[in-house]
Amino acid sequence: MKVNVTYLLNLNIITKSLFMGIAIVYLVFGGGMVWDVCADISPDERKALIALYNSTDGDNWNNSNQWKEPPLDADGFAMPGTESNWYGISLDGAETTVERIDLYDNNLRGAISPELGNLTSLVRLQLSRNQLTGSIPLEIGNLSNLQRLHLWRNELTGSIPSQIGDLSNLLCLDLSDNQLTGSIPPEIGSLSNLQELYVGQNQLTGSIPSEIGNLTSLMELYLSWNQLTGSIPPEIGTLSNLQRLSLEGHQLTGTITSEIGNLTNLMYLYLAYNGLTGSIPTEIGTLTNLVRLHLSRNQLTGSIPPEIGNLTNLVRLHLNSNNLTGTIPTSLTDLINLSDTTTDIGYNALYTDDDTLRVFLNGKDPDWEDTQTIAPENVAAAPVSSSSIQVSLTPITYTAGPGGYRVFHSATSDGPYTLFGTTADKSVSQMEITGLDSSTTYYCIVQTRTEPNGSNPNTVDSDYSEEVSATTAQNPGGTEDRRRGGGGCFIATAAFGSPMERHVGILRDFRDQYLHSCQFGRKFISTYYRYSPPVAHLISKDETLKTVVRIGLLPLVAVSYAMLHFGPTLTLTIIALLLIPPIFLVSFHRSRLRS
Repeated sequence: MKVNVTYLLNLNIITKSLFMGIAIVYLVFGGGMVWDVCADISPDERKALIALYNSTDGDNWNNSNQWKEPPLDADGFAMPGTESNWYGISLDGAETTVERIDLYDNNLRGAISPELGNLTSLVRLQLSRNQLTGSIPLEIGNLSNLQRLHLWRNELTGSIPSQIGDLSNLLCLDLSDNQLTGSIPPEIGSLSNLQELYVGQNQLTGSIPSEIGNLTSLMELYLSWNQLTGSIPPEIGTLSNLQRLSLEGHQLTGTITSEIGNLTNLMYLYLAYNGLTGSIPTEIGTLTNLVRLHLSRNQLTGSIPPEIGNLTNLVRLHLNSNNLTGTIPTSLTDLINLSDTTTDIGYNALYTDDDTLRVFLNGKDPDWEDTQTIAPENVAAAPVSSSSIQVSLTPITYTAGPGGYRVFHSATSDGPYTLFGTTADKSVSQMEITGLDSSTTYYCIVQTRTEPNGSNPNTVDSDYSEEVSATTAQNPGGTEDRRRGGGGCFIATAAFGSPMERHVGILRDFRDQYLHSCQFGRKFISTYYRYSPPVAHLISKDETLKTVVRIGLLPLVAVSYAMLHFGPTLTLTIIALLLIPPIFLVSFHRSRLRS
């Protein structure tokens, strides 16, 4: 039998090739091996990753792909060289060291393992939005190459370790929304490259360290909603790159440091919900890039500085629930970008007489004027007796909050004044000042006060009203001219134009001589003082109304004159005689109609 040698040689080559291919396939796919096999990281780094897995209940992570993909090493995890495929782990370009860990929102439970400190090449550590407990390990300070440390929204406790100050390459530190206690370590001031610092929504105490002023690269500083005390350090004014400063929700006291005016790149300034006192610094007007300004619920006093009108980029302005007083500057009309849903200047003691500004503010904060504690209008004073005078007023619009009208008096114009008392609430329109000397002129002013309440934790006092005066009546039996008594006949004064006008004097003398002497008369006077000031105010503004009222008062003036000069008996006789002819004529006319 003849054998084809060429055929046998080709068959041998094919057979060898086939076996070699099978061997390659077995080596690549057999036993669960994968194509992507990288160089080994160091045993210490591998142990650090395994320690993190075990300490945070890795078997119950939302995603732990490839961490325990067979074949397994003796340590129970995927073979060395596979770490670059483990979920959340990134290696450097040479695949020899761990560079990033990102296990965000992955159901990690338990403590952060201290072995993480062995990952000295780590650039980013992201463990936010998990259920991590325990403290931040001190060994985290070994991560000298770390640029971003994110541990926010966990349940971490204990203090912020001072070793964090060793992370000289750190750009972002976010520890917010945990349960951290203790103070902010001053060593944070060593992080000269830091651009973002977030430690808000914890339980931190103590003061804001002045060393924060060393963080000149800082662009975001968020310390809000802790329990920090003390004042805002002036060193904060050195953070010239700062765009967001959030110090809300603490127990900070003292004034708003004027150095804040140096932060010319600032866009967001949140200082609300503290105990800051003093006035709003005029230097805030230099922050022309500001978009949001929140100063509400402090104890700020004084007026709104007109320089706030320079902040033409402002979209949100919250000045509510302080103790700001006085006239609102018209420069606020320059804030054309203000939102009509996020502007709030309510619950202060502010007002304006400028109609243009009022229309502007009504468009931005519709109920601002209805919540202001302002001085009452139409304040008037009138004698009630030889030892008392009555102060009346028109109640302000904001009567909801607890408080009342504080009534002051003095025997000297422009004071010094003595507080007599406070009305029961802000709907009361009068108060009688008693215990005064007879035949004495007293000068009175009124101030509105709103006590602390759910809308404002402060006691808010308005400006003082205009000064008014009244003279107490002469003692019974006295001979002093009663015309010296000041004011009280509000409607007559408005109609005739002066309290010294002759007709007004006749009515005033009738009041002092007859009405004061009986209980019914005194009650009538009290009611009159309560309701007449607003009516008098309307009369004083309208010349036609003045004429009508003057004519209507003439019969009353005539009767009062007769009573004062002829006595009650003769006056009543004269009135009766005057009434007989018209009564007779009417009766005669009716009888003629019947017939």
